[in-house]
Amino acid sequence: MTEKKIIKTIHQNIAVTVENLLLEIDVSGEETTGDETSLLIEQYYGHVGRLWVCEYLNTGKSDELINKLLYDFLRLNVTTGQWVLISRTIKNYFIKQKINTFLDGLIEEDFGGQNETDSDTSKLIHYRNLFSHGSLEVTLQEIKSNRQRIFNKIKNAKYLKQNIYIKPNSDLNFIKLGLINDIANLPKDLTVNSIQPFILNKSKDILNLYPLFVINGIDSQNFKLQFYSLKDTKISIENLFERETLKIWFERYENERLGNIESFDYVKNSTKKNLSKLHKSKFNNFLGNKNLNTLVIKSYPGFDKITFIKEILKVPKLILSKRKIEHINCYLIKNDGLSMSSYTFTRFIINQIELTLKKDKGYYFVNNTDHIKALHNGLKDLKNENKYLLIGIENLHFGKNFYFKENMNIIDVYNLLVKSNIILISTCYFGSIKSKLIYDDEIVISSIPEKNINHQELKETLDALKNTLIYKILKCFDETKTYYNLFDICDLYEKKYKTNIFEPKIEREIFDHIYLFHEKSTIETHEKSWKLFTPLIKKYLT
Repeated sequence: MTEKKIIKTIHQNIAVTVENLLLEIDVSGEETTGDETSLLIEQYYGHVGRLWVCEYLNTGKSDELINKLLYDFLRLNVTTGQWVLISRTIKNYFIKQKINTFLDGLIEEDFGGQNETDSDTSKLIHYRNLFSHGSLEVTLQEIKSNRQRIFNKIKNAKYLKQNIYIKPNSDLNFIKLGLINDIANLPKDLTVNSIQPFILNKSKDILNLYPLFVINGIDSQNFKLQFYSLKDTKISIENLFERETLKIWFERYENERLGNIESFDYVKNSTKKNLSKLHKSKFNNFLGNKNLNTLVIKSYPGFDKITFIKEILKVPKLILSKRKIEHINCYLIKNDGLSMSSYTFTRFIINQIELTLKKDKGYYFVNNTDHIKALHNGLKDLKNENKYLLIGIENLHFGKNFYFKENMNIIDVYNLLVKSNIILISTCYFGSIKSKLIYDDEIVISSIPEKNINHQELKETLDALKNTLIYKILKCFDETKTYYNLFDICDLYEKKYKTNIFEPKIEREIFDHIYLFHEKSTIETHEKSWKLFTPLIKKYLT
């Protein structure tokens, strides 16, 4: 088998996994190699993903999206699918920025599209997930076909044939890592860190693989290339962010993660519009009522609902004094990033409590690491001292999403604040929050004159929905002023996209995105029908 020749020329850890797979075939037959094939897929994409991270670090550049991916994923045990996502994201960044890769042929690695099912990568990941999740129905043919897919990828990967070296210490020669390690005659003036693996190109440039890859071994014959492990207490993944280009980002990110997110100036400068007399009257009536602590403003996209949040910066001193409001601040939730984190939001609220009560920063975390416990303690002290906070929350509907592997979302934390001494004024899109949301009063803005619509906000809302089913459904509304029932929409969809679709699927999408529609129902049949809430939606659909 040609694979036996290949393993002598490729990176050590991949070679070892292939060697074990081939040995299993020789000893027990192909039908027993389902788990070995799955392991090779996992090993391969983990290896390639780490190489892409090394490539990115080698550029000396810094990208917000990639940095966040690395920070969020690498602190945990990264799944094979996540390695593919990391690889695809960095590759797209290299293409967009026209950056050449250090490793020969790496840019040619095909990871397929995020939602593709026909690419080799998606098929390999699907097989690996099936097997690793305990499927007992993996056939011999599936094993063979996926083994061939992963073997083909390994054969075509030029970058796997670029040698990996280490320098054990200043007294020993360079070592080339393979199935059998060899002494390597490299230039003595190479500046490398001991025991950190690296790749060398023809120009004598170095690609440092540490800390994504580490070396384990006791002598020059037994050095082994291994993946960084979270269990290794001697190595911290934070070492990645010691690189000069990432250090500033890392420090800022860590600071913001602890709730130090500043939205005040953004809100202050967000819009030149002011509330109408009617809305301002409702706003002031709410604040003047000591029995009301939570107000939710519900609107369609483009209303400039942030004017309500901006209004809290203009609250008359008389009302502030009457409500015993000692401190005011705002929290802007964006559709990505840390502002969606329930942990960050909780830390933000605790920070505001500490400011109000003139406590040292981190006071509620002395001898305590539980942020929810810290929050409860802060709310208790706030009530005992009879002091109030006024907090404006823009885009509360984004708070329904769960941020990276958190077991709470911002809505959950928001509900913990109800009936506390924190007065909350929040905005969201009409009908966008389906989960439990507790509040004392609401202002519903059900229509917007087209001349007053914030086009940029509407455009950004629609852009965020690209490549989704609801985006395709919106394109079906040819007559923007006509109400269509469910069957009408299905017919329009099937005609436009030449494919069948299940009616409840469309209904669910509209239900989840009702803030983009006007809805009506007939009295006799209770049949629902919908139209776009504004014809301008069609303008921004590409």
